Amino acid sequence: MKIASFSHFIHEGFESIFKNKSMAFASIATTTVCIFMLGMAFLIMENIEYNVRNIETGINITAFIDENLTEEEIDTLKGTILKSSQIESIDYVSKEEAIKRFMGEGNLTSDPELFNDITLPASFEIKLRNNKDEQDVIGILQKIEQIDTINTPREAMQLLISLKNFIQATSAVIISILVIIGIILIGNTIQLTVHIRKNEIKIMKYIGATDWFVRWPFVIEGLFIGFLGTVIPLIMLFFTYNFFINIFKRALSMDEESLIDFIPVLEIYQNLVPVALILGLGMGIVGSLIIIRKHLRA
Repeated sequence: MKIASFSHFIHEGFESIFKNKSMAFASIATTTVCIFMLGMAFLIMENIEYNVRNIETGINITAFIDENLTEEEIDTLKGTILKSSQIESIDYVSKEEAIKRFMGEGNLTSDPELFNDITLPASFEIKLRNNKDEQDVIGILQKIEQIDTINTPREAMQLLISLKNFIQATSAVIISILVIIGIILIGNTIQLTVHIRKNEIKIMKYIGATDWFVRWPFVIEGLFIGFLGTVIPLIMLFFTYNFFINIFKRALSMDEESLIDFIPVLEIYQNLVPVALILGLGMGIVGSLIIIRKHLRA
């Protein structure tokens, strides 16, 4: 393709957008909403999967032990549990340490004396060599009389996975509907341009212009609409994501050891930007090609 021809196509594409401002604005707005919805769903699902992986690789089982055990009995019990080849390590958490952890997780008020009457059980934090062995280890622990209660993060993980699946399914339906609407609106925008230039197109075809020579200005028009409709929501999501992360961290008093964590925005954008651009530009290309193809056949 010659540079002069390419410059002509770009000029024609941009000129068409400014001639049909209202329709172009509607197309860009619809694409923006679609990409914004995609981005929101993507950010949520990626963070859920990230936290599920963190939970899986963290402490697998917490076993609360009889509060009447002596230090010697606790050491003996710990050694007994460690005999299982499925267990990688065990950390003993005393009642005092459990209270300190609780009070250090943003639960302290201006009056620490309110927590003087709190009693939390001592426990073993058990890390497995393989998460698949969780049920087998739980079965072993349930046979030990000195263990009162056994907690695992499995329920929390299942809740996160269920939430992710719900968001994924709901977002897929909404985004699909918005993509169809966006393609239709982009097509209608370009159809106005085609209608205005129909005589010019006929003359171009009559003197031997190829179909692609006729198509390119409309494809560029669709690409520009799709590009703007992608860049705008990506900028919005960038600042919105950082804003809400800061709010959640302050509200939950999150620190480096918090169970819940968020992926840094620049890291997650490495995957989001290509996906969003493919969808946004794809909508522009498809919308323009469908309309111009129909008119070239006429």
